[in-house]
Amino acid sequence: MARETGHTAPQATAWKIPTWLPPAALARINARRSAPGTTLPECDLLHRLAIYPAMKGDVWEKLPSEPSAREGDIIDQVILACQCANSISPRWPKKNEEVLEYLQRYPIPISFDGLAIHARTLAEHTAPLHFGDSWTDFWPGDPKITPSMLVDLLSATANFYDRLAVESARVLAAAALPPIPHKRNSRTMRETYFGRAMSDFFKSTYGKPLDEVVAALTVVAFDLRDGPDSATIRGRRRSS
Repeated sequence: MARETGHTAPQATAWKIPTWLPPAALARINARRSAPGTTLPECDLLHRLAIYPAMKGDVWEKLPSEPSAREGDIIDQVILACQCANSISPRWPKKNEEVLEYLQRYPIPISFDGLAIHARTLAEHTAPLHFGDSWTDFWPGDPKITPSMLVDLLSATANFYDRLAVESARVLAAAALPPIPHKRNSRTMRETYFGRAMSDFFKSTYGKPLDEVVAALTVVAFDLRDGPDSATIRGRRRSS
């Protein structure tokens, strides 16, 4: 399965949505692309899911008839599986001289838990400071904010990210995503993880893994020139 790569979504208002896009998929794509905080990579993926011809013949038309109207859920699962797959990094290098290059290629992701720790640390280190009349010389923000108010805001920010971490964990648990693969230095590691996540989703939704559909979605999700076929997807799934 092959296609051109290098796709970038146009401005959302310029999207030309094909008439064959299922209503449930269209509704979910529109909701996600207009949601606050939608990233450019997610917007590009949504655009590919909306317009690539392979989505018509190799995905939507090959879904079982029952249960119906699950196309919106498929959009959500593709986004989640792709995000999780792209967050997986190869194993830490064994040679010290390779660490810098590794960190440049695979920056350590910041989790909600990590952000909560940072905010709580800032609050703890800010609380003991005494500014006296010099506070306004250092604080560039709202002049109504006092040092104690800043500490309260930082503590509240930590609690905010704690709650996001709990909700994120709940969503991931409900999605029943596969474990991170052991062969994390494989060139196709992220594609393999994505394929397993989609296969599991289709098995729970339609009763079968739909390898041919997963192959097409892998090409679209990763914008591949030469993507896997159904036999490759089946082999990756069975080796899990």
